[in-house]
Amino acid sequence: MRFNKNNFYLILIFLLALVIKIITAFYTPLDTDEMIYSLIPLNIISAERLGNVFQSHLYFYFADIGYQIAGGLSPFTARLPSIIFGSFLVFIIYLVAFNLFKNRKVALTSSFLFALSGYVIRYNIETDMPAFFFSLLSILFFIKGLRGDYRNFYLSSLFLAFSVLIKNIVLIFIPVYLLILIFYYFKKKTPHLTLNKAIKELFFNKKIILRSLICCSIFVLIISPVLIYNYLIYKYNGFTDIYFASFGFGKDLYSSIQNKPWNLLKLTASASNFIVNFFKKDGIIFIFGLFGAFFSFRKNKYFTSLLLLSLVTLFVFVGGITGVGSHALWVPIVLSIFSGYSLVLISKKVSSFFNIKFFLKGILVIALILSIFSIKEVVELSNHSSTLQLWDVVHEQIPSNAIVVMDPRIYRGSYAWVFNDRDYLEGTQFFTFLEYIESSSEEKQNIPFYYIECRPGSYCGWKPEDFNNIESYSKQLSEFLLPKMKKIAEIKSEHNYWIYQGTILAPKFVHESIIKPEFWFYPVGWWKNSQIIDDYNPVGIDILFNKFGFVIFYLTVFCSLLTIFFVIYLVITEK
Repeated sequence: MRFNKNNFYLILIFLLALVIKIITAFYTPLDTDEMIYSLIPLNIISAERLGNVFQSHLYFYFADIGYQIAGGLSPFTARLPSIIFGSFLVFIIYLVAFNLFKNRKVALTSSFLFALSGYVIRYNIETDMPAFFFSLLSILFFIKGLRGDYRNFYLSSLFLAFSVLIKNIVLIFIPVYLLILIFYYFKKKTPHLTLNKAIKELFFNKKIILRSLICCSIFVLIISPVLIYNYLIYKYNGFTDIYFASFGFGKDLYSSIQNKPWNLLKLTASASNFIVNFFKKDGIIFIFGLFGAFFSFRKNKYFTSLLLLSLVTLFVFVGGITGVGSHALWVPIVLSIFSGYSLVLISKKVSSFFNIKFFLKGILVIALILSIFSIKEVVELSNHSSTLQLWDVVHEQIPSNAIVVMDPRIYRGSYAWVFNDRDYLEGTQFFTFLEYIESSSEEKQNIPFYYIECRPGSYCGWKPEDFNNIESYSKQLSEFLLPKMKKIAEIKSEHNYWIYQGTILAPKFVHESIIKPEFWFYPVGWWKNSQIIDDYNPVGIDILFNKFGFVIFYLTVFCSLLTIFFVIYLVITEK
């Protein structure tokens, strides 16, 4: 392939998306879910875990690879999978738009709009973006398969399975695939047949049955580690992961954190809030995306319906259970494809009727300016993130050999995340720890000692009832510690913290006695001496099942990472 102007522009768009995502990664505030999905992966590869109760196995390995390469968990590395896959998604959007509309200007415009999406700038976190990377790649090959080369369905199944291993809600795309496949076959491929004969042709054709079995086999094989993991922990421990448990399998260990049933009122509230929020952040993609979907449906109703149904079903399903946020990243992904198409069409019409030659370029410049404001908004949000500010204070002012006591009134996830590589004590452990060092006969020395206290003005991340349950004890702890310490820093944001400094006389090797606390069922950093909830010791044929699961999973990790280079190959070879 010649290195032409289109390829040059596409590389620039990719670099633009990459730079934007790197910048905003340092400033995007953390929420509770992101703490879970960034803490659990820490050292999970060395822990040799086939699965975990939250699923997202493939994402956790991606995250830990990033931690090992980049030197541990930080605001940047926590978002590294989303940065990488979100940036390379530019190429897949280009490929999908080009396959739909056969116009490179449309494909480049769609990619450019996605790279500048204000909604993506704000919510490029958690597991969603990597999952949608593989979902859109699956849709690309599904489209190619519908156009005649049925081998592409095998790749579509493969990439959809990768996506499910990252975020299982994309299973909602399977009914969409089947619906479009049946509709396309009846209306496009067999218009001369009656409905009865078309059904027989579709469901009793040996070639179609064989291809369907191959697709199903590929999909089941890739997700088999999840099934094997749940089979083993159910057999040896009597429970399954959160998602299988929600269907009634195993003990109810997760009642406090499981999603509530789908609710129309929740969907209505989520949808109205999302539309307002999305329009503010991505007005251009929103308006021109709707126009583009209308124009595209007139041009090709099958492929347009595929994208729109995937968007609607995912949004309705997720919006009625958990709300949107990062889960709605699929909306700017899909609408950016349609918005590029409508912008090019409208630009042609405007140029011919009003002799305005720079309409398209003017809109893209406006999109670029709006993205700068979106970046500025994210940077300003960091000033209200107590977790990010605490991270800065800890890594700038507290030495790595210090012992830190955390006020129990501060939400456990915040300091588990900040102190993931440090020794710290939850406040409820302090007096037991004090008895240990006072009774120890080992040689003692002064060790840097810090106390981080929740100050009035907020519940420091807890629900009011949880905060009130621990408040009395925390006040006693503060009264005991503060007379011997001095305040060195203060954080005023969504939560108010005061940081105090002192020293404590303790045995030289006291750090070895500090046990890493658990966070959402697992020890932070997979501390090896911990009792882990889903440990199992397979025997007999289960040993083979377990080994088979690991073989498939490691191959999946390897192949899914190679997909990035495969996408580049697709761009290079696209005719």
